[in-house]
Amino acid sequence: MESFIVLVQYFRSLSGSVSLPAISTPTPRLPMDWNENPMLPRFLALLCVLGLVSAQDLQLCTQCIQQSRTWCTETKTCEASTTSCKNGVTVLLNCPRLPDPAYAYNETFARYYMTPIVAGVFAKSPEPCLKAQVPHVAYYKNVHVKCATEMPDVHCYGYTAWDPVEKAVIIAFEGTSTPFQMTDEILSFFVNKVAFFDNGYLFKYFHDAFFFLWNGGLEQQVRTLKYQYPDYKVYITGHSLGASIATITASYLVKWNMWTPENVRLITYGQPRTGDYDFATWHDATFPYAYRIIHHRDPVPHIPPRLGRDKMFHHRYEVWYNNNMAVGKPYTICQEADGDYCSNTVISAESWEHMWYFDRNLGEWGEKGCPSS
Repeated sequence: MESFIVLVQYFRSLSGSVSLPAISTPTPRLPMDWNENPMLPRFLALLCVLGLVSAQDLQLCTQCIQQSRTWCTETKTCEASTTSCKNGVTVLLNCPRLPDPAYAYNETFARYYMTPIVAGVFAKSPEPCLKAQVPHVAYYKNVHVKCATEMPDVHCYGYTAWDPVEKAVIIAFEGTSTPFQMTDEILSFFVNKVAFFDNGYLFKYFHDAFFFLWNGGLEQQVRTLKYQYPDYKVYITGHSLGASIATITASYLVKWNMWTPENVRLITYGQPRTGDYDFATWHDATFPYAYRIIHHRDPVPHIPPRLGRDKMFHHRYEVWYNNNMAVGKPYTICQEADGDYCSNTVISAESWEHMWYFDRNLGEWGEKGCPSS
């Protein structure tokens, strides 16, 4: 893991964030115009309808960005690119907004419901975790497949379940499990991305991992549960690599019309960047309930770096815990998608925090069956 952290720090230096924790002013760039990206007007219209931002502020922020200038969130003014405002916005997705209150983040749900579900992926069977913490969740089946062609001992794992109380189908994914898998992920950063319909691109490794799982048994499990419980919502979660697979799973399930976006609950832990800016635009316009939980200085959410013309870009919403995540500790719902805000304002070098969520080591807790003490 130490070598991985060195690589993370190198990538972050390339993306210009090594000078943190001081907040740096990002270099402005003009986003695609309206005709080049048809999702943008839909995205903006959705925000206005929901009332999450004022129409005037959104219009001013958008106009400012299209002029290759910087929108200062504190003063709500459009400034030159050399501005020294603390929170400068230079891309549309970073125009500040909060979630629709009807789909607000619920820490109790994340801490006591979704966390034992994701911890279960680290055990030989998730059933002990489910029985100990969420006994009304019924385990269905797991899927374990080889998910890379170039490296040995690279596997992906997930499982499915259902909850008659929540009326939800549940899908959970494991994160990176071996040094070989970490190497494969890092090397694949230099491989071309894969198109996600006409809505941007996905990081090829994560895209391929999803289809290895889907074709390896996950599809049959999900379709069976959907057939048995057609009116259920779907809850999807994952840690690390599994977090990216969770995001891609949610995206395909909606594209394939298996669930409507309003019936998807996506909560991830320590998620790497999964797609590019256009994918993030589509994702934000599609899913009202999607939260990426980040523990303090967890380094993994900062890779792959935001580099190049088609840079990788996080979707909303980041939930940042700038603390040990113990009960009662505060958190921030980040109003921007992916810039020099929230977790990007600290140097990410604490590898242990990648496994430590809600005051527990997810791997150790899951292996022990998620005991209460």
